[in-house]
Order: sequence, then C-alpha cells, then structure tokens
Amino acid sequence: MRISHAALAVLLASSDALAGTPGSYSSFKFDHVESLSDVAYTVTVEQDPGPQSQVFWSHQVAFTNGTVAYAGMQTNARSDRLFLFSVWGATEYKPGSRGSFCVRFDGEGTGISCRMWHAWTPGQPYSFHYQSEGRGWFAMTITNLTTGKGFKLGSIKVGADALKPESTSWVEYYRWSDARSSCETEPYSRARFEAPVGNRGRLRAHVSGTNKSDCRDHVLVTDNRTYAMHVNAIDNSVMAPLTGLAGKCVDVRGGNNASGTPLILYSCHGGANQSWVLAHDGTIRSSLFTCLDISNGYARSNTCDGSAAQQWRIEGAGLINPASGKCLDVEGGRSDDGTRLILYECHRGANQQWTFPVRPNR
Repeated sequence: MRISHAALAVLLASSDALAGTPGSYSSFKFDHVESLSDVAYTVTVEQDPGPQSQVFWSHQVAFTNGTVAYAGMQTNARSDRLFLFSVWGATEYKPGSRGSFCVRFDGEGTGISCRMWHAWTPGQPYSFHYQSEGRGWFAMTITNLTTGKGFKLGSIKVGADALKPESTSWVEYYRWSDARSSCETEPYSRARFEAPVGNRGRLRAHVSGTNKSDCRDHVLVTDNRTYAMHVNAIDNSVMAPLTGLAGKCVDVRGGNNASGTPLILYSCHGGANQSWVLAHDGTIRSSLFTCLDISNGYARSNTCDGSAAQQWRIEGAGLINPASGKCLDVEGGRSDDGTRLILYECHRGANQQWTFPVRPNR
C-alpha cells in the first residue's frame, strides 16, 4: 500500500501506512487550550543517514479552518539539504529570505511549498516557527539554535489566523515511492523532536502518542513526554562509501543498475553508485537498489535475492563471503581507476582492507 502525504493527517489511525520502508510518528497535544497564534517545534538530526539518502523529518499542523501544513528538513543527492514549508489547498504565497522560493505542487493533493536549499548541520537543533501574520497568512521561520542564525522560508495564505492544539512529527523515508525500497535498503537515522511550544513560548505541548509504519522491528520511537526520539533502520548502517586501496571507492561501473554490472575500484566522487548500506540481513546494498554479489570469482552489482553469493561478514577490516570463506579483493593489488573487484583467498593484504559505512548502536 502506498499513500500520499495528504493521508499523513490521519497517520496515527493506521500502523501500516507505508509499505516496506521505515517510518515513525509522534503526536503532541496542548492541554486546556482551543487554538494557538503560533507554534514552534525543534528537531535535531543526531545521526545523519548519509548524503545520498532520502529522509524527511517533518512536523505537521492543522489550522482552525481545517487546512493542513507541514514543515521540515530533508536529505537528498545534493551537497545542500532542503528545508520546506508546505500547505495543502493554498494558492497565494510570498517568498521569504534570499534564496527561498515557492512552488505549486500536485500529485499528492495540490498546494504551495516554500523552500530553501541549505546545508543544515547534523547534531544541531533547528527551530521551525509557524506564526500568524494576520488576514489568514502564516509565516515559517527557521533558526539554528546553536548559532542563532535564521531565515524565513516564506508566507502562505492558509485562510485562518490560529492553529489547532494538536500536531504530529514524523520521519519519512521517501524512497518508498520506488517499489525496490525495503527495510534492508534504507540507512540508519536518529532524530529528536522536542514537544512544541505555543503562544510565544508561554505554552508547552506534551507527547500524546507514538506509532510506526513498516519495518517495525527496526524502528524505535521513545517518548518521555517532553520529547520523542525517532530511530529508524536499526541494525543497518548509514549510507556511505565503502573504501579500499588508496582510499578509493567501491563503484558500480558507469552507475548502471542493470544486474551483472561489474564492481570496480574508482576515485571517490560521492555519487549514488558509490553509496552503500550494510543491511541487517548480511547483504551490502547500493543506493541503486542492487546488492554486492559474486559470480565466477568477480564482484558485481546484482538484483538482491538473499543468496549465499550476496552474504558478507566483516572481520576486522576484511570482508568475507561465508559460503566460500574468501575475501573481497582488488584484483592484482592495483589501485588504478577501473580495477575489478574479485573474491580471493584471505591474506589480510592492503588490497583486502576496507573502511565500512558506520553502523550505529541503537
């Protein structure tokens, strides 16, 4: 089952909202109040899942007229990251600080999204502030609470001047739109959502509920009332290069995701064909949705099937295929770009030494 963002307004009513990929949710509630003039929430991405990952940390609100909006931060394939503020059903907008831009969206409902490419810093908390500007307009400002620097994403006309006292934070692995996405393909991430504050900080919400979508054994949402910690893709690594001889990267030759594409050693460039996840099932998966596989003694990128040729065990800096007892090796010990990777008797030489993507503890 695949759903649109619009369906996330009722996400806590269903525990299987997304199919085959991690996802987590926490609800917040302000007690003894019917509406709010502004709401600010803070999110800290404590563990970056990697530059080639596609993960969205967001907070969804509703206005007193029923209009729904969300704002958050994303990873993507660019060196910059993306902040965005989106409102369903909206038609009027005003861009914010220099570098912001607003676009119309459709396909998952229609509306306006104001955005900015910005290299946000993992480990630093960011405040997202929904604030009424009167006459049905709401602004979204972002502040890095470590540096104190901030900017305005934009203003969007929502048709109301107050917010409802409930909201939801969520983590979405938005590669779920690709049918090849699964619990094994996605990288580990960890983020902390503070309970929002409202009416210029005079009121504080509390956590009122948490939930998971799929991959439930590999998702953890911790609630201590004042904040919720979201940990996704537990037992997987982050998405990062797998490096070897001369610091060069394991590369899917030509960025080709066709089954049987050779794996080579190549100068690192940060592309999708050099990004890997060490999966909890013993496979090593590229961001092209293929697995590190062995055929006739050569390493290749192949459709993931869980076979013995795709099982790997890390021993020190070595990478062993348990079925054969042999190691991943750079053919001939050469570090030239394009050198093939092979399976070879383990000898712990430099051409069998690898640096792996980090696999954090829970």
